[in-house]
Amino acid sequence: MQTKTFWYVAVAAHFRVVAPERVVTIGVNDVGRLFDPDYLVVLNPRQQFTQDRWRYVEQSRARAVFSQLDLGITHPHQVRVELGMLGGTDFSNPNLLPYTRNSPYPALCLAVHMGARRIGLIGVDFTDNHFFFFAATGRHSLAGEFPQIEREYCQLQQSCARRGVEVFNLGAESRLTAFPKMTPEDFLESAVSPRRWSRQKLFFVHHHFVTCGKVFEDGLAHAADQLVLEPHAAYWDDPQLPERVESVAPDLLFVVNGRRFAWQWGKRFAKNRSAVWLLDEPYEVDDTSKFSALFNTAFVNDPNTLGRHSNACYLPTCYDLRAHFYRPAEPRSNSVGFIGFAGPERERGLARLAQRGMLSYTVGGHAGT
Repeated sequence: MQTKTFWYVAVAAHFRVVAPERVVTIGVNDVGRLFDPDYLVVLNPRQQFTQDRWRYVEQSRARAVFSQLDLGITHPHQVRVELGMLGGTDFSNPNLLPYTRNSPYPALCLAVHMGARRIGLIGVDFTDNHFFFFAATGRHSLAGEFPQIEREYCQLQQSCARRGVEVFNLGAESRLTAFPKMTPEDFLESAVSPRRWSRQKLFFVHHHFVTCGKVFEDGLAHAADQLVLEPHAAYWDDPQLPERVESVAPDLLFVVNGRRFAWQWGKRFAKNRSAVWLLDEPYEVDDTSKFSALFNTAFVNDPNTLGRHSNACYLPTCYDLRAHFYRPAEPRSNSVGFIGFAGPERERGLARLAQRGMLSYTVGGHAGT
């Protein structure tokens, strides 16, 4: 549940990476020698990598590696992409990735496709001795094409601006002028700014989850901490809930699940700006659509039910990076697990999987317990 709406797009060059763990990162090629990006883009075949650069691709600890090629590596999450138009700026087809002769361009396009609204380019410099790890490598290999490269990035900047995507060049020595310059420190400050978020008060109304315990409580608390918000919380069945909410006077009353809250309190909190996060979509939509209008906003975890609510936005669940550390290169102790409520048909299906050795564990209980 960690909120990361600000992105680095980085290449392996002479630059200082500032707190990459605070933003989503897309790296290219052998950026792994500097830090482990969330995602890696590799568009060149192995034979085009000199020195020891390829081993950083082979041993990448990124969550996923994107390429139009069969790279011949063992990474467990490889995404084959289809390249779109050379020098293209059209993002209308999510299955096509615009590209040019330099890898940061499609990496930037991938960030746009993945929903980034504010992007920082770092290490995209096109300066001499670019590959400083291998001593003085001299003139950049694409130096002769730089005027064309500049035009391509200017066109991409215009396309991003039309989509409401901000892009900043974080390289002090970068030759690119297509994007406004900003220091990495200022970029991170703008990503999660205490001046922007301080004194914003949230009141979380939690639900008693049998299966997942306090996962949502902890995750939302960690997200509020990262955004420098002032969180308060109570359960829906707290008899003192109205008094607690009134004493806090929150900027937003955020109700998790909402069904029992709606049954208990009805329109009692109508004067508060409120939102409900509906986590049982689409299975319970016939029920949730009856009470979602009690809230100013209804967040749904399945986009297929957006049309069933008059005030809905899509908000998928995700994992809390403070509690879970996923590293693809490391072996896993379990293969397949199930988390959820039990039921006769579900139990029979799970039993068949277990008998075939296809189920490692189950977590949950019977509905109503």
